[in-house]
Amino acid sequence: MGRQRRRGLQAEAGVDKVRVASATCADLLLGLFGDEDAPAGDPERFGVILLAALHGIAALAAADSLPPQHRPDDLAAEAVRQLLRGARAD
Repeated sequence: MGRQRRRGLQAEAGVDKVRVASATCADLLLGLFGDEDAPAGDPERFGVILLAALHGIAALAAADSLPPQHRPDDLAAEAVRQLLRGARAD
């Protein structure tokens, strides 16, 4: 097997690992909500969107790019509230 083909297979394997990790994180996040809080629509899609929002907040905090008055934990809680509110409206 050629070097380029091996790299392609490794890249595909890496993408698959990211997909699995993303789905696992989404499932864990969705597991935090009770039945009455469950979002409408596709729960996996909601989980990925929620994960992306929380990841964005974490990345901004890690880069010290948040204004001091915006604490990451407060922003994360607000993101969850806002996303759930919007998801229930469907």
